[in-house]
Order: sequence, then C-alpha cells, then structure tokens
Amino acid sequence: MPLSKEIQERLAQAIRKKGLTNYKIAKELKISATTLSNYLKGKVKKPDNTKLEAICNLLGISTHWLYTGQDLVCDSSHKPSSLSTAIEEKLNQIALQLQSKDDQYLNLHKDLEYIRKFILNLYKETISLKEEVKKLREDK
Repeated sequence: MPLSKEIQERLAQAIRKKGLTNYKIAKELKISATTLSNYLKGKVKKPDNTKLEAICNLLGISTHWLYTGQDLVCDSSHKPSSLSTAIEEKLNQIALQLQSKDDQYLNLHKDLEYIRKFILNLYKETISLKEEVKKLREDK
C-alpha cells in the first residue's frame, strides 16, 4: 500500500508528538535517514512493512492508526505495561536488524546481551519481592 498524504501526515504528527527527530529515529532503528525522509515525503511506492512496523512501535502507534487514523478499541486491562512495551520495542528492533540486508551483527549481539541482562535483573527483583512479601506475611 503506498503512503498516502494522510498517512504521511499521521506519521509526521506521531514523530512530533514523540518529540524525536528523523535522525534519532533512523539511528535508533538502524535504518537510513533518507528512507525515513522518503516515507514522510511520499517518495516510497511500496514501503517495507517491517521497517514501517518498527517505526510505529518506536513512536507508540499502531499501523492500523497510521493507515486509517482510527484507534483500535481495547480493554484497558489488556494494555501492555511499560516494561513489556520496552521489551517488545527492543525485540522489534532486533527483528528489523535480522531482516535487513546490512545487518549490524555487533549491535545485534549488544542488543541481545542487553535483553539477557534486563531479564536476569527482572528475575532477581521478582525473587527479592517474593522474599519481602514472605517476611511481611510472617510478621503478621
């Protein structure tokens, strides 16, 4: 699906709302700044869906909203936590790198190491919280 004027405007709006520059987005997602600029200017006839999804994830928008301007209605109890959102964004960035022709394996390795450490720290914090809860119950 080509990027219509409306899609370009919504993408630009989301970038402004997030307060990011095109350069920062391109650098974060490890895509060409020219590619992002071409998306915003409508110079792309058939956008790479993987890149577009990664851009949407970074901006905190859905591709559905980008294409239609409509939000999907969802139960607030099913909204992802900021923690799960951060993990999902990082995994999407890694997926984009894997599907890219110019993979940056060193950066990919660093990202995977970051995720591993993040999950280990989360596990340690969970164990610590369980111990604190157990102590509080014993004190009653």
